[in-house]
Amino acid sequence: MAASTASGVVHPETWSEGFENGNPDTWYWTNHYVLKTDGGNPGGWLDSGAGYLAQYPFFSVATVSGSSLQQILAGGQLHFIAFDFANLPPGECFPHDPDSGRQFTLRLLDFHSGGGSTIVYAQSAPGDVVPDAPSTWQTFHFTIPEDAAQTPEGWQLFGPGGYTWSQMLHNTDAVLVYATDPDVLSFSFCRRLGVDNIVIGYGDRVFTDGFDSPAG
Repeated sequence: MAASTASGVVHPETWSEGFENGNPDTWYWTNHYVLKTDGGNPGGWLDSGAGYLAQYPFFSVATVSGSSLQQILAGGQLHFIAFDFANLPPGECFPHDPDSGRQFTLRLLDFHSGGGSTIVYAQSAPGDVVPDAPSTWQTFHFTIPEDAAQTPEGWQLFGPGGYTWSQMLHNTDAVLVYATDPDVLSFSFCRRLGVDNIVIGYGDRVFTDGFDSPAG
């Protein structure tokens, strides 16, 4: 007799970076990073450094043409981005960020379709609330509706006339996660932020039939 399991489970492929073997794709905080070998969740992690002063703090990666990560981001089948985040004591730096109520926001960027100075990007609605400092490692997640026929509800798309959501997903060069809402006026505050275990879900979805193989 077949043993029943949860039906309709979707299992995309995943790409991950846990900073255990350096930072080969050069993820960074705004314009720099400090790579730590311990204290993450677990082991290595990407540290903004103490006294990280930024108006709109974010971590990001800009891919190299032809790299495996570039092919994943521009493959048209991004499903989600997840990451572990810590908001640490900022050290001897002022003013400290009040934090309360700020929300993570995701951007997908296309560097080559705008022409000239046009910036092409898609931006999610504000997501989970950024934990106040000091906070330990917590996992956060953005879903990307890659099969939407048009710009998904809650997302904004900025590009040349006629540019579509599908084009965005087939031309993504970079991902950027703000630890704030970039559309809300802010000032430069002092922080120390950490990210670890970045996971990107992508590729064909595998739909299970809800049953295990019959028991022998």
